[in-house]
Amino acid sequence: MSHVPLMKRASYVDTTPGRASMRGSIIGTSARRDILKMQAAQDKEIFDPMLGCTLTSFENATLDLIGGKALQCWRLARHGFPVPKAFIIPTYVYSMHVADAGVAKLIDTVYNSNWKDEKARGRAKASMETIRKRIQSTPLNPEVVSNLDAFLEGLPAGSTVAVRSSGSAEDLASQSFAEQYDTFLYKLTKEDIIDSIKLCWVSMFKDHILDYASRSDDYIPGSIKIPKMGVLIMKMVEAEASGVCFSRNLWGDKKEVMIEAVLGQGEGLVSGAITPDRFVLDKYSTEILHSEISTQAQKYIRSNNTDGVKLVDLDKPKDQPVMTNIN
Repeated sequence: MSHVPLMKRASYVDTTPGRASMRGSIIGTSARRDILKMQAAQDKEIFDPMLGCTLTSFENATLDLIGGKALQCWRLARHGFPVPKAFIIPTYVYSMHVADAGVAKLIDTVYNSNWKDEKARGRAKASMETIRKRIQSTPLNPEVVSNLDAFLEGLPAGSTVAVRSSGSAEDLASQSFAEQYDTFLYKLTKEDIIDSIKLCWVSMFKDHILDYASRSDDYIPGSIKIPKMGVLIMKMVEAEASGVCFSRNLWGDKKEVMIEAVLGQGEGLVSGAITPDRFVLDKYSTEILHSEISTQAQKYIRSNNTDGVKLVDLDKPKDQPVMTNIN
């Protein structure tokens, strides 16, 4: 089986002369689908001949192109930090998929409805169920599958991957959807990985997204930008400990860095199931200014019977720092 080389260098241009626009237009479903495909094809031609490529293949990347998670991982890799081997499915693949599924116009209708109105929110949720079903039932683009095959074949035998949502609205100051979308861990087979890619896209259309956005005091009907989603597929790391580093202290000085860490996989931290150790450092001297060491009696590890993770009890609760030599 032959594959297009995955390491081709590429660059992306955000603004495209003559690019078709749907903003403010009223067109039928068939025409809208054609325009979405044309936009995706234009992006594909400018950016790269492949639908999906490795993290290190990008010369330039943008939030609109690959979404928030993938963009931050790309930046870390560019600065020399160790990042697990990864494959990115850009947002234009999502755009092509919803066009093929015939739900682009329905998505517009959902995002332009008044989510604070109970009846309108009910109609939107019914539409979102249709969107979810069609996204899942529509086959993934064959070229994406071929490039994904090549990436998976390059991993060591028996490797599992994390399939991570990478939305274009995850980290926006005005309408952050961080932690609202889904991630799937320890995926082994190509079929499960493809299903997980679609489920990442589906997670943009779950009922709680409407409830979450409509509770905001800043919410104005029709004001939320319709998000796009890339997907980040990363080789799983068997983590003894996991953590999150905030580039500024969430409760203090912007000149401080905050790190939180737990034993095992990061699910315990991001879900809030386990109280983490917390360290506050001076951003410039790296001096530890404050630390809180929690007693952790559980951790998340790989599930033996299924993919994903499970919560297990420790033989002895941890009372020492999860991380050492952090400065």
